[in-house]
Amino acid sequence: MNFEDWPLHDAVLQTVAVDWEESTCTMQVLAFVDPTKNAVPCLLTWRGVSGVKIPMAAPWGRSVFINTHQLDSPHRYLIEVQSGDTIAIEAESATLQRVTPEAE
Repeated sequence: MNFEDWPLHDAVLQTVAVDWEESTCTMQVLAFVDPTKNAVPCLLTWRGVSGVKIPMAAPWGRSVFINTHQLDSPHRYLIEVQSGDTIAIEAESATLQRVTPEAE
C-alpha cells in the first residue's frame, strides 16, 4: 500500500521514536484500518532515515489526531497533526503494520 493510501485521517498519534543507530523512525498510532470498526494499534516505520522534524507548537490548538499526510518528494514524508504541526521525515522507505496484541 502506498503511503498516500494509508488510513491515517483521524488516527490517534501516540508516540514517535528515532533509533539513531538503526536510522529508523517509528510512530505508534491508533488507525481506522477498517472504517466500519474502531481504530486499531498500528506501527509506522521509516527506514534509512536522514532527517526528522517534530514541531509541537500547536498553532491550531492541542490535538493528538492526524489530519492529513502526503509524500512531498520521493523520500520526504509529511504528516499534519490537527494541532497544525507538520511532522517531516526524510527516509528511504516507509511501512505500516497493524499491531496484534500478544497472546496472554
